Amino acid sequence: MIPQTLTIKGIYSYQEKEQTIDFQNLTSAGLFGIFGSVGSGKSTILEAISFALYGETERLNRRDDRGYNMMNLKSDQLLIDFIFKNGDADKQYRFIAKAKRNSKKFDDVKTIAREAFRKDKNDWIPISVDSAEEITGLNYLNFRRTVIIPQGRFQEFLQLGDTDRTKMMKELFHLEKFDLSIKTKILEDKNNIELIKLDTQLQKLTDVSEEKLLEKEHEWTELNIKIESNKKLLNEKQKINETQKLLKELFEKIEKEEKEFSILLKQKPDIENIKNKIKTYQECILKFKNQMDRILESEKKSKKLNDELAQNKKQYQSISLELEKIQSGFVELKLSFDSKEELKNQALDLEKILKIKQIALTISKLEERIAKGLMTQEETSAKINKLEGKLVEIKVKSLEIKQNQTDLALLMEIKNWFNQLNSIKKELENLEKDKLKFEQKAKEQKQEMDLIISKLGFEKDSTPENEIKNKIATLKDEMETELESIEDEIKHIKVKLELSRYSENLSEGEACPVCGSTHHPEKMEAHDLSEKTKLFTEKQANIKTALKDLNQLEKEIDNKTLEYQLTKERLQELEQKITSSKTNLKTHTDSYQFDNLITEEELEKAFIAANKEKNDLLILEKEQILVEENLKAETKNKEKYQEMINVINNELVSNKATYETLFAQILTAESKENFKLSSEELENRIVLLTNEYQKLIVDYEAAEKNINRLRPEKDKLHGVIETKETELNNIIFEIESSSIKLEEVIAASKFKSRNEIKQIIDIELDVDKENQIIQDFENKLYSLDQLLEKLKKEAEGKSFDQVVYDQMIEELQNFKLLMDEQTKKSAWLEKDQKELKTKLLEKTTLQKEEVKLKLRAENIKILKNLFKASGFVNYVSSVYLQNLINAANQRFMSLTSQKLRLELTETNDFIIRDFLNEGKTRSVKTLSGGQTFQASLSLALALADNIQSVTKSEHNFFFLDEGFGSLDKEALSVVFSSLKTLRKENRIVGVISHVEEMQQEIDNYLKIENDSEFGSKIFRSWE
Repeated sequence: MIPQTLTIKGIYSYQEKEQTIDFQNLTSAGLFGIFGSVGSGKSTILEAISFALYGETERLNRRDDRGYNMMNLKSDQLLIDFIFKNGDADKQYRFIAKAKRNSKKFDDVKTIAREAFRKDKNDWIPISVDSAEEITGLNYLNFRRTVIIPQGRFQEFLQLGDTDRTKMMKELFHLEKFDLSIKTKILEDKNNIELIKLDTQLQKLTDVSEEKLLEKEHEWTELNIKIESNKKLLNEKQKINETQKLLKELFEKIEKEEKEFSILLKQKPDIENIKNKIKTYQECILKFKNQMDRILESEKKSKKLNDELAQNKKQYQSISLELEKIQSGFVELKLSFDSKEELKNQALDLEKILKIKQIALTISKLEERIAKGLMTQEETSAKINKLEGKLVEIKVKSLEIKQNQTDLALLMEIKNWFNQLNSIKKELENLEKDKLKFEQKAKEQKQEMDLIISKLGFEKDSTPENEIKNKIATLKDEMETELESIEDEIKHIKVKLELSRYSENLSEGEACPVCGSTHHPEKMEAHDLSEKTKLFTEKQANIKTALKDLNQLEKEIDNKTLEYQLTKERLQELEQKITSSKTNLKTHTDSYQFDNLITEEELEKAFIAANKEKNDLLILEKEQILVEENLKAETKNKEKYQEMINVINNELVSNKATYETLFAQILTAESKENFKLSSEELENRIVLLTNEYQKLIVDYEAAEKNINRLRPEKDKLHGVIETKETELNNIIFEIESSSIKLEEVIAASKFKSRNEIKQIIDIELDVDKENQIIQDFENKLYSLDQLLEKLKKEAEGKSFDQVVYDQMIEELQNFKLLMDEQTKKSAWLEKDQKELKTKLLEKTTLQKEEVKLKLRAENIKILKNLFKASGFVNYVSSVYLQNLINAANQRFMSLTSQKLRLELTETNDFIIRDFLNEGKTRSVKTLSGGQTFQASLSLALALADNIQSVTKSEHNFFFLDEGFGSLDKEALSVVFSSLKTLRKENRIVGVISHVEEMQQEIDNYLKIENDSEFGSKIFRSWE
């Protein structure tokens, strides 16, 4: 990470004005400084960078009301704007933090909002505010240890314990990738689940076997042979059945056709009647239908015209009456309409009078508001004078407190001295407690060892350790030799036992299969040999048990001896630490360098007094801010009241002018008399006049419109009535003429009257349909007659027995059911065979997979033991740490002129190899202040180099915010020389200090000064 710019405002001692640090100028020489007195605001720069990136600070956490306490008490806004480059491509990033103070409540500071951006060409693209760790490759804790190192933390990595240092190495170099225990556990769990699944699947296939498959195949083959035989028999039965079925159908068909023919013969008279009916109907249609339809149509037209004529005459009469009524009142309505403007003028005069009355009321209210505003303005002026006096009084009190204020920085230094004193005492007390605890532990371990040794027959505290080990080794050798002898004997007896089986069947004169002899004076007895085998086997088991107990005892002795030695070493270490702690206590007690020797109680009282002064000052500052805000508010109120008075005055002048204009427009004396009326009476009269005017217009226009509408309608109806009367007379004449002609034709026919003919015609007979029915009947009768003759010839000499046929059908159905059952059973057997084959294949596959998984389980178990308890990660961390020390030693040995070297103990603690003292080792705590700085600097630079390679940055950068004031001149000289070497390297280091000598050694720097009125200011060495 290489900073580019930092802009800050309103944070800690920095007040309202924005101040920007251009790091490109500052870091150009590689080594730069930030200098200033204690409390000037140097460390604030580092806290601003930390907070912008991570939202965390060294001084405050979230529970400390960070928003309020970080913001300067004289500021209303807080701003941190930090731009930096990172990575091999030098990508630019920007992190911003902002906050505002509530203008109405001083203590209420909004939560500090953070934003983050990445530069893409000329645009800032928003990114997550939590991305700093991903960008820099460091979390907040490691960022403070390796990039921005606060006061008192520079030596932290050097003095970290093994656990914390290992954790830091894991985070810095992402060593969690080497923690394979979880992955191994996941593999194990997955493998176990697969094994359980396989076992479950195999349990389901327990009954599956080759024998069962062969049994099913044999049963299926035999059944199929039976099925094939039955199929042939079924075909023969079906042929016989088919012949009988055809005979049955023939006789049934003859019977059916005879019945149908008989029915048709019965229907023949009905068909003749239909023929006569059609003939009469057709005669009426041809002679009379057209004439009768014409007469009927004319009668319908006559009736319709009569109805319409009656309706038209009724409408004509109604319109005539309505028109006469409207015309009679129209003359009077027109006279009123011509004088309607008088009503309108009366209403306008009344509206002006009403407006004048309303304006008069408004003028009165405006005059009252102006008087009230002038009074309020005077009261506000009095408040402003009072607040100005109060402000002067507060400033005088604040100045008095500041002039007599206690030096909190000095009290803090004394308090730090007491804190360190108490810390050393506490450490010494804890070490002595630990010593007593480990002495008791050593005593208990010694007693346990003596108890174990006594089991071997040795006397406690009198037998050397080597002698005990030799004794155990001798006993083990003796037992193992005896065990080998017994095992050989058992093998020999087993051979004899095998030979005895042959000897039992040997007879005198037969050749022995082993030696070939025909004479057998002493044959082996199997009973004797079995007894010997049992005896030696019991002896073998006893020796093995004794040997196992001896091994266990030896292991317990080794473990207890190792524990006892570790406890003794820890006791020696504690004694050394106690001695060192006592020396530190004396050194620290002698280091008290303040003018007055005070007790902790006196110091606490001084702090209380100083805090009271600080609180009093803070209260006054808050009160001053409140008074200033009130003064500002009252001044604004005064200005606001004046503006309101001016607005009301303008409104008053405008209303008076309108009043005079309207009053001049009142023309008549009658109108002026209306001033006596109330506003409500005026409004009512205006409404009445307006309504009367509007009604007159509406009534006149409606009457005129109705007259114009009704006259044309009346004339039109008169013409329609005359036309329809003429048409009706013509139709009546036509009906009378047609009726006479029709009666003449009927008289000459066979029909008696017009009604008889009408009844026949009204039947509406479908002649074509009826003719088709007749034709169909005759065709069907002929066809049936021919068919019956043919069927009877076909049945000659043949017979059919229904009982025999039914028996045959029943036998055939039963035989088919048997066949169906056999076929189904065959299909089931075939399906069972396929399923068995599939399951056999599945079972074989599962068994092979089970073997593989069990083998894999054994391998995973080995891996699990390897990666148990993060052992592999800790090992890798140790390798990285050793590489880090190797890199740090290149600089550290150079800085110390090859006199000192950093090394690691077996427990991963730092020690020093001192080549001025025959290369012996000593604790890092024995280094001087300057040497400690050199060692810490070397480690910090080595860490920075490693982090540079991880984050792929071309440069590495870090701040040292170190208390250099605690170093003596010799140590400072070492620091100077160490820092000067950094100018030759491709790195950037910033030093923050209040020591003046440091400023003389560094060319590029910032000078921070804290002004009591304007806050911290930044001055640049190149300006």
